[in-house]
Amino acid sequence: MTNTGDSVQTIELESTANWLTFDTNIVAIPANEQAQIHFAVNSQELQVGYYTSEIFVSGNAHVRFPIQLLVDTVPLLRLHKQESHLTVLKNTNTPDTLVITNRGGGIKTVSVQSSSNWITTAKDSLYLTQNSSDTVIFQIQAEDLSLGTHQSKVTLSDATDTLFYSIHLFVDTFPNCQVEPDSLQMQCPVGEIAFDSLQISNTGGGELPFQLKIMADLAEDFQLQPSEGTLTARETAWVRVAFDGRMATPGIYHPMLTLNENPIPLTLEVVEPVG
Repeated sequence: MTNTGDSVQTIELESTANWLTFDTNIVAIPANEQAQIHFAVNSQELQVGYYTSEIFVSGNAHVRFPIQLLVDTVPLLRLHKQESHLTVLKNTNTPDTLVITNRGGGIKTVSVQSSSNWITTAKDSLYLTQNSSDTVIFQIQAEDLSLGTHQSKVTLSDATDTLFYSIHLFVDTFPNCQVEPDSLQMQCPVGEIAFDSLQISNTGGGELPFQLKIMADLAEDFQLQPSEGTLTARETAWVRVAFDGRMATPGIYHPMLTLNENPIPLTLEVVEPVG
């Protein structure tokens, strides 16, 4: 406050709120000088919300100063998960998402930094208001990574808080299909049912969809179980091949058996019944 007069002015300070106090209630301001008024707010007994009050200054003149107070919670950062375990294929880019929330009041400006160059993000900072969330989308770039396990972390921090998000990465090969045996030779007496089997394996990583078909000669008399499916990394499936020879005619046949449109040689010999 400024005293623009030519003599000392003594003022008295009062407030209508018990949460507002002054260092001193009486201040003497010399002529043509200024004085700083120090007051404190005690919010320990206050609930979250808005409060209003006034400061009354009395002396040669009476002045009122309105006071508006917002009591808020302390900003508090939280992650929706602390770590992730990812399996990616060599030479691919894979996204990963992380949600960060300010569960308290106030405003948080958060920086986002990765400790590895194979983790990138379009956002290097976040602006979080009271009780708000934002999503960080990471790109996991496996082009230059060797096969196997890799670990890294992302640091999310501001002036008062630091959080860590851990990424555990396994780089694998692409799916690879292997069939054993690589050809089938079946024999079925007329009037009977013959069985054989195939072993289909995914010797690589990722997921391998497969589909088996039989076309051309006697296709309607064959049954494949299962005829389709999906193999995960290093998974194997057995396929039963059944031929119903009850209506067949003796002879040698070459039905077209395919796995994902790739041919598997199949020879079927229908013979006269024994005895």
